[in-house]
Amino acid sequence: MKVKVKLLGILSLRCPAFSRFQCLELEEKKTVGDLREYLGLTGEVCFVSVNGKVVEEGHELAEGDEVIFIPAASGG
Repeated sequence: MKVKVKLLGILSLRCPAFSRFQCLELEEKKTVGDLREYLGLTGEVCFVSVNGKVVEEGHELAEGDEVIFIPAASGG
C-alpha cells in the first residue's frame, strides 16, 4: 500500500526529504505508530494528521492516505 508522508518543523531536520510529501510503500494493516517507528520518530512528541484529521497512534492506514507528522509547539 502506498501512503504520502510529510514531516513539519524540527521533525523535517532528521529527514529533509520529507519536508515535502514523499510516497512510501508499506505493508497492509500498518498503523500510524508503525509508521512513526519506521521513520525513527519514536522519541518525538508530535501530533499526526491523516487526510487532514488528527488521529491516534493506533489509527490504521489505508492506500493513498496523506500523513503529516507535526511537532509539539513549545515556548513561553
